[in-house]
Amino acid sequence: AVPVALLALSIGFTAPAHSAVVADAGGQEASLMNINGTATITTTPDQASVSLGIKNIANDAAEAMRQNSRQMTQVYDVLSKAGIGQKDIVTSSLSLQPQYSNEEGRSRRIDGYQASNTLKVTIRDLESTGTVLDAIVSVGVNTIGSIRFEKADTTQIEAEARDAAARDARKKAEAYAKAIGTKVTGIRMISESGMHMPQPMYEGMAMRSSAIPISQDDVSVSANVSVVFEISGDLE
Repeated sequence: AVPVALLALSIGFTAPAHSAVVADAGGQEASLMNINGTATITTTPDQASVSLGIKNIANDAAEAMRQNSRQMTQVYDVLSKAGIGQKDIVTSSLSLQPQYSNEEGRSRRIDGYQASNTLKVTIRDLESTGTVLDAIVSVGVNTIGSIRFEKADTTQIEAEARDAAARDARKKAEAYAKAIGTKVTGIRMISESGMHMPQPMYEGMAMRSSAIPISQDDVSVSANVSVVFEISGDLE
């Protein structure tokens, strides 16, 4: 039998596994194996984040801004009536830019001004998303950049993902240890390499006069952990 303390392990599986020989607290040599654990937990979103805006073009810069302000006021009124509070309405961009003519054979000149105002709106009642979008389009919104489906509070799902990732690492470690005739006897260290939460997103919504149909997707959270396990036992 070969003592595990002399083991140099190299496993070429999908999940990286590494080993090292170190001295434990009692001065005895112990073998360590580093395993990565991953897990993804899926849940249903409970809110939508929408990027929307109004663009106006006028001959005069002040007039372009007045038109934009007037229509944006109507948008705020519609959102308020839909039960969306001020904290869920954030101005993400406001701009005024000259528009140039490009007539062939003539020098470039200012032909008007474009005022643009973009909001990020959080809709907490998902069932009303299509109706809200339809209402804001009716009062002048002519740009909807994207819709993201989200989970307002991810604390619980993140905890579940971490737990599942840790269990995944332990399961892999036990499988590797069994394959080489040893067993897992302890844990030296565990670290998290970050949480990842891809958000379902829909780009470029079409402007329609009837209620806009919205199909929501699930939200997922992925966790990645690295665990250093102690292994012991003799190889035969």
